[in-house]
Amino acid sequence: NPSVWQTSIYIMLSIAMFNYFGLSVTRYLSATSRATIDTCRTLFIWMTSLALGWETFSWIQVIGFVILVYGTFVYNRVITLPF
Repeated sequence: NPSVWQTSIYIMLSIAMFNYFGLSVTRYLSATSRATIDTCRTLFIWMTSLALGWETFSWIQVIGFVILVYGTFVYNRVITLPF
């Protein structure tokens, strides 16, 4: 099926570009910046799937994303816990 091949090529190119730019960010900024950008990729994919109608909006996903971002910030010591 040609559409499957086309979609596969687009996915491979997007992963290659993501990894290339991720390495560039790590080289010039920091691994913390890359982890934050990687977390935002999840938001972008979710918003795209909502816009394309592949899934419906759910507040539980918003809460999950907030927990994901908070966990990333704590792990990378952007936010320090009081204990």
